[in-house]
Amino acid sequence: MNAAITGAALLYPGRLHADGAEGPALERLRARHPGVEFHRAPYDAEAALAAGSAPSGLTAEVVAALGRAEAVLCLDLPEPVLKLAPRLRWVQSAATGVERLPLAALRAAGVVVSNAAGTAAPEIAEFVLARILEDRKRLPELAALAAERAWRPVYGAGLSGVPLGLVGFGAINRRVARLAAAFGMEVHVCRRRGGPPPEGVRRVHPLPELNTMLARCEIVVAALPETPETIGILGREALAALPRGALLLNVGRGSAVDEPALLDALARGSLRAALDVAAREPLPPGDPLWDAPGVRISAHCSSVPSAGVERVLELFGDGLSRWEAGEAPTHQI
Repeated sequence: MNAAITGAALLYPGRLHADGAEGPALERLRARHPGVEFHRAPYDAEAALAAGSAPSGLTAEVVAALGRAEAVLCLDLPEPVLKLAPRLRWVQSAATGVERLPLAALRAAGVVVSNAAGTAAPEIAEFVLARILEDRKRLPELAALAAERAWRPVYGAGLSGVPLGLVGFGAINRRVARLAAAFGMEVHVCRRRGGPPPEGVRRVHPLPELNTMLARCEIVVAALPETPETIGILGREALAALPRGALLLNVGRGSAVDEPALLDALARGSLRAALDVAAREPLPPGDPLWDAPGVRISAHCSSVPSAGVERVLELFGDGLSRWEAGEAPTHQI
């Protein structure tokens, strides 16, 4: 059985609870685990760099919290984390992606790592459906006409029977599939392996059939983690397989899309896109994606922080309970 964890550092950045939901959720966590000393010290190396601070972004509070920590809940960690946290045994990511963690060093030291897969899925799936409805119902055009006080009918299109392709079938796209099925869409899935389709899905395609699936889908949603297998998976050949006028949505990782190939396709008018992620974030003001025709961009904000932080803290509490029971945390990677 694992020795009980008595010290935990909560380092997830403040921007993950910008609307004030952290307090009550943190109080519940403390009440649930009275034997754990929790140290809250927000840390975000990327934000520190953007603000012109030292690359590590370390404060005295972060250093002190790590020094006492056996478990850490974080978005990212400083490279010398094992020196700063000699008692560290478990790292719980506050996100699904763990590419900002020093995984090799953690694993070599025997530190358990888990992610927060699915904690933001409901709201991201809603965002996907909002983008789809915005596009099909031509809402931006209607808003522009209303701003001009022009009474001119603009008719949109329906969703029933529209073929939707889901690239990846994790928590986000499973939720998208359920919502899309409620609209009567014809849902197709491409994942690493095929298999029988779950309820609401017309067909599951194994990865080698990606282009076959893309060719039949008017709308495609990519919700993939960043792995060697997924980087550039939506490249020139895949984008060329899409029907002319298709809508591509990416809410996973920007690295899944070959952006030069996407720019070419957008310039030709062969497809449209809604991107909540980019290969480089923040997307620089001079990046050609901003001015590309037929693209809508949002700043990696399809989730809802208040809902996400509550689920993440609940997940962390569950992990502490599992640890005490001698079990692995949920979503160990």
